[in-house]
This record gives sequence, structure tokens and C-alpha cells, in this order.
Amino acid sequence: MSWVIPIGFEVVREPEWDPESADLMAAYLAVQADKGPHGFSMERATAKGAKFVASPIPTHDLAQKAISRAQKKYYKENPDASPEGDLWHVEEITG
Repeated sequence: MSWVIPIGFEVVREPEWDPESADLMAAYLAVQADKGPHGFSMERATAKGAKFVASPIPTHDLAQKAISRAQKKYYKENPDASPEGDLWHVEEITG
């Protein structure tokens, strides 16, 4: 019986993105970069003669509201704390 002892190997990686997928992602990112906080492209939102109407009653982002309350409390209790780079986690309460 004979044994073959490998002395090396070659790693062949498949490309993570094929050209079509890369083009689609680039197009998606370009569209997202041009969107304002209202969801419309800035080109459309600032077009001469454009007309929009806003909801007379705001929608409340209750997750962000919980974060804002926690931030106010934390920074009031920790006046020397710097908010730069702080990340806040929020969980939904169910049941």
C-alpha cells in the first residue's frame, strides 16, 4: 500500500460578485444616496414646480422614542459622558 502525502494545496475562490450583481448593487446604492429622509429622490423633491402634501398628523417612531428617553436619562445621570460613538439598542416588548 502506498500513501500520497500532499505538500501543498491551492485555494480557488469564486468571485463574490458577478458583474451584473455588482452593477445592480452600485445602481441601488446610487439611488439610496440620493434619497431624502422623506423617501423621495432629492432631484424630485427639489424640482421646480414639484408639489407635495405632508400628513397632518406625524407618525411616531416608538423605537426611536424609547432610545431618546434612555439617552436623556443616561446623559443626565452621567454628565461627563460623551455621546460620540455611542450605540443604543432597542428591543420590542411583546405580550
